[in-house]
Amino acid sequence: MNSLLRHTPIPLVLFATVLVVRAAEKDESASAELLPRATAQQTEKCRLFGLDGAPGDEPSQVVAPKHVLVEPAPKKGTLVTLGVGHLQASAKEFVYGGPGPGDGQLRQLNWNSSHAVALQLGLSQEIFPRLALFTNAVYGYEGHSEMVDYDWLGLDVNWTDRSQHDDTSLEHYFQGDIGLSYTLLDWPSFQFALRAGFRYTDIAWAAHGGSYIYSTLPPFTFRDDRGHFPDGQLGIAYRQQFPGVFLGPQIAWSLGRWTLRGGGLAGMTISASDRDRHWASDSIFVEEFDQQAFFGANLGVDYTLKNALTLFLEGCYDKYPVMKGSMEHTDLTTQSSTLLGGASAGASLETWQIRGGAKIAF
Repeated sequence: MNSLLRHTPIPLVLFATVLVVRAAEKDESASAELLPRATAQQTEKCRLFGLDGAPGDEPSQVVAPKHVLVEPAPKKGTLVTLGVGHLQASAKEFVYGGPGPGDGQLRQLNWNSSHAVALQLGLSQEIFPRLALFTNAVYGYEGHSEMVDYDWLGLDVNWTDRSQHDDTSLEHYFQGDIGLSYTLLDWPSFQFALRAGFRYTDIAWAAHGGSYIYSTLPPFTFRDDRGHFPDGQLGIAYRQQFPGVFLGPQIAWSLGRWTLRGGGLAGMTISASDRDRHWASDSIFVEEFDQQAFFGANLGVDYTLKNALTLFLEGCYDKYPVMKGSMEHTDLTTQSSTLLGGASAGASLETWQIRGGAKIAF
């Protein structure tokens, strides 16, 4: 044997050695596939990507450096969302039948809130593959609010009477959704779902104090009466209640730990109404509106920290265009009521929200 090796060319020896080593590596690879913990492929991936872990370590013990893309957290059956953010709201209240702009406005009240606090609580529960039951609630309060009240008394001008109320408070804002979500496309990095459900929106303000400019009747004197209401005196309390049903798409695109998502919805109000209490005249106006379409949109970004914890930032916009309906006026002093049918009253609402928080999967 030694004689054979001495007379064998060195290149041929090296070639034979390489063949033996490769055969040994294949045998080790075949044996490694039988191991319950780690495979030779996992070992090679750990070496290539710089992961800290031994072949026998559990996957959870392998730590990825920052430059490595990690797949998003596995989907869970239950998802809880906790958020806090900023709310802006703008509502208008109309009384028709006068010489004012638009559809002949007799009165218009503009209610506005900014920098209000918005608290969010959401829950999603998978009930069947691709089908989930979801609920979401947002409560808003505080912030800065104001109201301006315009009247048109027999003249086709900008306005005849106006009162301004900087001391206005947002009594509450509530928006609640409940419905079903069905995922039509569920790819590794892209999902497309349809949502359908019921939405209830409820917002209320109270206006105190303020200043006024009135035109005297009779005889008519244009904008001659000017003054201030007592500070802190409750003048007008206003509340909108808009129930409705909706349908809309939601999409999500994932890259590693990041997810970009967005969607929209369109719906129809059901038995929407508002209530206006004038404390100075001791009267109440209750308005019931015809069905009206409403719209919404959202855009957000998620970042997965751990398997069950995700941080998010999102923006939401909702719009209820002007809806019209009947109005009932009740004089609380005489307990007499007057019903004005047709399109004698109107209302609208727009809200903007920016929220951030966490999602916890179970």
